[in-house]
Order: sequence, then structure tokens, then C-alpha cells
Amino acid sequence: MGRSWGDSYQVHGAGCLFVGSDGAEIDVDFMDGGREVFDVWRLLRYGRSLSEPCELAEQDVRLALESLGSLLVEVRPGWFGVAETRASG
Repeated sequence: MGRSWGDSYQVHGAGCLFVGSDGAEIDVDFMDGGREVFDVWRLLRYGRSLSEPCELAEQDVRLALESLGSLLVEVRPGWFGVAETRASG
């Protein structure tokens, strides 16, 4: 387990688990090229790790992901990343 800005992190397999000083856990995997990706399980785990846990149904999280349409991209079935934006100019 390493430390970064007062928080800890642990590299695992294809990703990294970040744990904040408040105990909140953010777990991401990395695709080729370094893109961070996550799935519903990781979002549910994050919600449960908050100081005031957020218990959501898996279906509710899936619907929320779908509603974010242009902000997220499904990089493989069930795995999401932030959509790339290009500066206009």
C-alpha cells in the first residue's frame, strides 16, 4: 500500500484502489493506453464506503449511467470511462 497526498493506494491486477483519509474507496482499472474504467460493482462499493453510506440498487446505478449518455462511454460491456472531449478552437 502506497501513500499519495495523505491518501493511500494499492495497485492490483489491471487497476488501483485509492482510499481517502475519510475511508472512501475509489477503485478503477486501466485499459491499454491508461484510460481509467469502472463498472457498477465499483460504484456500489464506493457508495458503501462513504462516511454516510449510500445504498443503491444495482439497477438504479445502471439507469444513472445510461442517463449520463454523452459524458460516459461504454468501453466494453458493463465497463465505462469518461468520454473524451476535444477543445474547439
